Amino acid sequence: MAFISVLLLVGFLSVWLVQQYNLQESWLQKEINSKFAESMRQVTEQQMHQLLSEKLGKDSVILDSLKMTFHPPRGNRMRLLRQEKGSRLR
Repeated sequence: MAFISVLLLVGFLSVWLVQQYNLQESWLQKEINSKFAESMRQVTEQQMHQLLSEKLGKDSVILDSLKMTFHPPRGNRMRLLRQEKGSRLR
């Protein structure tokens, strides 16, 4: 009887551990994807700002007065929002 109880406990713990492992793996994958997307957005923003500064000139009043925010493309579209410094982005 004790042997069967221990065997059932080991079986239950094995199933629970596998479920917990899969849950944590899924959470970690989502977190990694989120951080990777944020990093890519930041790098793209920096590259676009650098490109614009090269095209407009480093002393350009227009570039200094704007904050550029890049949003990754959806479908075949690419969006670039422009705002004046000090205002809130919606």
